[in-house]
Amino acid sequence: MSMKNYYTEPEQLAVTVPDAAHMMGLKDNRIVRRLMRNGELKGRKVGRIYLVNVRSIREYLGE
Repeated sequence: MSMKNYYTEPEQLAVTVPDAAHMMGLKDNRIVRRLMRNGELKGRKVGRIYLVNVRSIREYLGE
């Protein structure tokens, strides 16, 4: 009798600005920060870093 592994990796909810830029195919982090400032991407500052909502990135890219 084989046991199936039902564990799946949890979906990532937020990424750092450099990771968001990479996901969007951008080379400049400033574009992501500008999109956040203009309200086109959702995110927030946590401590000293900004986290960008992954769902908002997908919506922005039309995925």
